[in-house]
Amino acid sequence: MKKWICFCLKKEKRVWEVLLAAFAVGFFCYGALASFGTSWQNEFKIQFAKVAPAAGKSVKVFDRSGSSPEASAKGNGSVQKLSYERMKSGDIMYSGYFGLLNIRSAPSKRGELLGQIAYGDEVQAYWKEDSGYVRVLFKKAHSDELIEGYCTRKELSDTEPKDARIYLGVADFKQYDGRWANVSLGGSYETIATAGCTTTCLAMAYSYLEGHVTTPDMMEERLFYNDDGLLSFPKAYVKISEKDYLSAALEKLQQKIPVLIGCKRDDGSPHWVLIMGYSGDGVNLNTEDFLIHDPASEERHTLADFFAEFPNFNKIAYYNGT
Repeated sequence: MKKWICFCLKKEKRVWEVLLAAFAVGFFCYGALASFGTSWQNEFKIQFAKVAPAAGKSVKVFDRSGSSPEASAKGNGSVQKLSYERMKSGDIMYSGYFGLLNIRSAPSKRGELLGQIAYGDEVQAYWKEDSGYVRVLFKKAHSDELIEGYCTRKELSDTEPKDARIYLGVADFKQYDGRWANVSLGGSYETIATAGCTTTCLAMAYSYLEGHVTTPDMMEERLFYNDDGLLSFPKAYVKISEKDYLSAALEKLQQKIPVLIGCKRDDGSPHWVLIMGYSGDGVNLNTEDFLIHDPASEERHTLADFFAEFPNFNKIAYYNGT
């Protein structure tokens, strides 16, 4: 009897050892599976969040390089809804590039050039491409024409520039361009190449103000010239020769109106250029801060450059809208 009791106790002990071992193995497996499941579930959520936000949640959109989020959008769990909402309204942004920013038909430099936006111009930005481009919609200056395309995201700002700088998106025509260089001014012996600086400046100004290209030869057909090739300014233009012409020029630039300025060399020979930008602080008016398109030169870019060769101020002229 004693031996049988000892045998049963030993057998019961083994059973408990087996049970405890099984419980330990089961507990370990459960922990591993739970950890794996959580990891897999989180990874799925991360991957899913990249394309569709959960209902009522705000999801940050990153590009492939892991740069800062460009936008947050509320969604309902569907990619189509997110795209629709972004396309419906868009994010108001501004060009922070001091110059002209190209708008292309595709998100790359190989895309067709559709237009350009200037410093401070407003656009509606819809979404960011992996290439670093963003799809935008904007209205051309002095026009109701809308252009949709792509530009580089890094040049856009969420806030409108508040400094005094101005850059108008004015075409830069040269009077010696072979397409119109030999066109006569009226019935005179002069041509656009020899004496068409004012004609070319007006062509640049009207192209900007009217919202469509007017080349110098097209401009010549709209103007009146005397027998010496001197033109009469359009009635819509005001000419002033006041000493405070820089303040007047800046005021017009602030109204998005380019300004013609005429000066003379010491020998009396005249020349006109177009003021289309300003890079100063708005307080100290210096000639080196006023940007120009010179129809006779690719080397002169500021009024200071212009005055270095044509030091004698004559007058400025600008469109007054009447």
